[in-house]
Amino acid sequence: MKNRREREILYTYQTQKAKLGNQEHTFMRGAKWADEHPHWISVEDDLPKMEHEFNTWSCSKEVLVFTPIGDYCIRRWEYDKRDDRFYWAPRTAFVTHWMPLPQKPVLSNSSNIGKDEKGGEE
Repeated sequence: MKNRREREILYTYQTQKAKLGNQEHTFMRGAKWADEHPHWISVEDDLPKMEHEFNTWSCSKEVLVFTPIGDYCIRRWEYDKRDDRFYWAPRTAFVTHWMPLPQKPVLSNSSNIGKDEKGGEE
């Protein structure tokens, strides 16, 4: 039989392991949530990835951008191969942060738009 101190150490280890396991699960859930939900990204840290390639230019998907005067707008990050320069399009004076747009909602039945629950006009 183990002495009292060995039992205490074993109990503490098992308790801490159980607590840590729960924290790890909580952390992983939080990390998954963060991956699934857009967040603001500083333009100093990263810029949108180019998604579309054309003869003379390439561009990112549309993203939500934030300007220092507090404006929000939707823009694309573009690269003009002829001038060898990057810019926000349509033109925006200055952008500090951006975030991916969430996926568009799926409309189950677009013929029901503008109708009440019974199918009549609103």
